[in-house]
Amino acid sequence: MINEPTLPESFKNLPVGENIDYEVGTKWDLFGERLSVGADLFWDDQKNPAAEDADDDLLYVTNGKERDIGIELDAAGHITVPWQVYASFTYQRGVVTSANPSNLVGEPILNTPRCTFSTWTTYELPWKFQVGLGVDGVGARAGSETPDPVNGLIMEAPGYVLVSAMLKYQINSHVTIQANVTNLLDQAYYDSVHPGHVVPGEGRTFYISTNFKF
Repeated sequence: MINEPTLPESFKNLPVGENIDYEVGTKWDLFGERLSVGADLFWDDQKNPAAEDADDDLLYVTNGKERDIGIELDAAGHITVPWQVYASFTYQRGVVTSANPSNLVGEPILNTPRCTFSTWTTYELPWKFQVGLGVDGVGARAGSETPDPVNGLIMEAPGYVLVSAMLKYQINSHVTIQANVTNLLDQAYYDSVHPGHVVPGEGRTFYISTNFKF
């Protein structure tokens, strides 16, 4: 017998959410296809998004309409034959466009940072080894949808930067073994924030995997 997950009663009574997404982009291959660059503009309108009540983490309320507009830039290519890089940057602005109470209109959307970036680079070493290093950054995010009654400011979670690393060894043409470490510097950060609680991010974590190709 399989037990189906149950939703809070408050969630069951919410109106159906709706999303309308618009996106336009371009991609270019340069320098004999050694470098690929791209850009995307996006516009996301959401109706009846489910948000947690500020006074009760288990109570969900509707928040009218939200809009998120932004641009994403990315580039990938080879600096030299063994050295490959990838980088991306996103700037977005998410705001509440319709709500009850109306004082939420114009306030930022929860957990929507203005800026995020990601970089990753790999280098092919002799003796079938490959090393990789990555840096990911997330800007500050709103942790509440209403201003603090004392100072009139929106609560905000600070941004963070994480470093990751990788070492791969090719045993043969079919098998590779790989070791990864995320949050290499063991940075303390908030993965997500809510009006009544925060979710801490993972500390330094190690992974070892084996890949088979046939």
